[in-house]
Amino acid sequence: QEVLYDALRRSGALPSSERCKLISAGREDLDVRMLGEGRPFVIEAVNPTTPSVNAEMLPVATRDLEEGDYGAYARGLRVCSSQGTSLRQLQAGESQKTKFYEAL
Repeated sequence: QEVLYDALRRSGALPSSERCKLISAGREDLDVRMLGEGRPFVIEAVNPTTPSVNAEMLPVATRDLEEGDYGAYARGLRVCSSQGTSLRQLQAGESQKTKFYEAL
């Protein structure tokens, strides 16, 4: 969460804010590596210093993550509103998912 937020903030895509919230489809444990295409996510800046996101700087944040030694990367970054379809779909999926665990 902090890695993604810091890259977006440093690139100028996101304004500085009090804190950030990461909303994602599913989750991974800290010691588990994400494989495949990854998961969709939204980063919300809480109490930002300015109300807008600089969408032109999202490719800069993507490159920063790819070229840095962060252990995370993102692709297809885009701006979505708090009322947007993307966020509602992501939140709706939270209640529909059921996980089953089995000890081996």
